[in-house]
Amino acid sequence: MRRLSGILMLTLFSAMICAQTGCSTLSNEPPRKTIPGLFDHFKSCGFKVGKVENVLYQAVKASDGIVMYIDGAKVEVYDYNLKLAKQKRRVEQIAKTGKMNILTIPVPAVVNGNLVMLTYTRHPKIHEIIKAFKSF
Repeated sequence: MRRLSGILMLTLFSAMICAQTGCSTLSNEPPRKTIPGLFDHFKSCGFKVGKVENVLYQAVKASDGIVMYIDGAKVEVYDYNLKLAKQKRRVEQIAKTGKMNILTIPVPAVVNGNLVMLTYTRHPKIHEIIKAFKSF
C-alpha cells in the first residue's frame, strides 16, 4: 500500500511539473501536422471541403497523401516523415525551389512543415488556399 501511494504521489508531482512548464513533448520539434487536421483547418477557414480521395503517395515518395476537393477544386496534399533522411531532403528541396518534380516535370508546390500541397494553381481562390495552408 505504501508503495502504491508513493507511485501515485510521484505521478501527480510529475503531472504538476509538466502542467507548469508546458512539457507536452521532450523534444524541440514542432508538433507534427496531420492531413485530417489540415482538412479541419480548411473548414475553419471557411472553405467547403468536399470529396476526399486516396492518391498514390508512393509515386512522390511521401508517407501518406490525399486528394481533397476544396470549393469543388482539386487539391493534393502529401505527408512526409521528416525523421527519414530521404523524405526530409525531398521536402527541403521542394521548399527551396517551390516545385516538385513529377516524372521530370516541375509542378508548383507549397510546403508547411511535413505537408506539401500540389494542384492548387487552378483553384479560383489560389491565394486564399495558400494562405490557409501556410497558416495551419
